[in-house]
Amino acid sequence: MEEAEQEYRLTMEGEARVLGPDDPSALLTLVQLAALLRDQKRYEESESLYRRVVEGRTRSMGAEARNTLAARHSLGNVLNKMGRFAEAETEIRETLTARQRVLGPERANTLWTRFNLGTTLKGLGRLDEAEAEWRTVLEIAERVLGEEHNCTVKTREALAGLRGSEDDQTS
Repeated sequence: MEEAEQEYRLTMEGEARVLGPDDPSALLTLVQLAALLRDQKRYEESESLYRRVVEGRTRSMGAEARNTLAARHSLGNVLNKMGRFAEAETEIRETLTARQRVLGPERANTLWTRFNLGTTLKGLGRLDEAEAEWRTVLEIAERVLGEEHNCTVKTREALAGLRGSEDDQTS
């Protein structure tokens, strides 16, 4: 077990014991560990932790709190990485609906969730829907966030590569 992971696990256990499992500090440590595991491609472990965070934040902060929605966004992202696209679609669409209502349709976090939805749709083989979603994200991101924002750049790259893999398979 790497040092950072061990440190997060010890902190997580102590905070949950002292502060309670739904305390924002304890849940933040869980998020940090979940992200570390995600970055190490340990998706099953990451998914389990993100689910705990979503449940804890829903209980302590509410279903539409920004931090709860951030955890749901991350959960949807991990489900995408695991190839569980049908499950990811449900999670991401629910998160997107809430983020549009809470944050607004043109905020960066909302656009990132829409970007994730495009990834899900591509994974489901619904390329026309993925393209339409990413084109909408790109239009808003260019206008609101600017040409150089990471969301704009990543969306442009996703659109450019959308049909590439399909073309490679047919040639």
